[in-house]
Amino acid sequence: EHRRPEVEFTPAQAIRTPAFWMFIFATMFRVAGLATMIVHFIPIMVWKGLSEPRAAFLVGTLAFLNLPCHLLLGWLADYVNKPKLMGTSMLIGTATLFLVIFGEAEWHLWIFTVLFTTVESIFPIGWATVGDFFGRRNFGTIRGSMSFFYMWGAVAAPVAAGWIYDRDQTYEPMLWVIVLLFLMSAGLYALMVKPSPRKIALSR
Repeated sequence: EHRRPEVEFTPAQAIRTPAFWMFIFATMFRVAGLATMIVHFIPIMVWKGLSEPRAAFLVGTLAFLNLPCHLLLGWLADYVNKPKLMGTSMLIGTATLFLVIFGEAEWHLWIFTVLFTTVESIFPIGWATVGDFFGRRNFGTIRGSMSFFYMWGAVAAPVAAGWIYDRDQTYEPMLWVIVLLFLMSAGLYALMVKPSPRKIALSR
């Protein structure tokens, strides 16, 4: 069976594609919200009325469920469009935030904990997508350059969230900001299209 040769981007070529920047901004919005939720998870649960030991148990549950969720989404990624799968996973994560904002019972927080794993579990799918889009030869350099840009969201967002809580004594404004970040991330992931090999050839 004849197979097409794999397309290999140089870092300079990759950085000139819309997909490169869409992935960076989508991931920056995602990790900003994810890091904020993880860092502030126990305080958020206590704010919602749980005891600290109960909130800590939910954190452990979230960590435990990450493994099967990684495996499930990784398996699905082999059969469906990866950017659409990432976008759908982010929409699920967005929906769970409404359980935290509006939920009043502990079972709402349990559903949130179970389904929120989709947000963290698309990390491997994201890097598989980068490999699909830009090839393997310069994967390390391209991935590293992406990480340089998007990781600032994970650094700044939890600090800003803590400052807002100290000022207002509520996590609700922060949660609404994360809803917006996740929606933008979902849209950017879902709209990503693999760069055209023809355009690569013309840029050489």
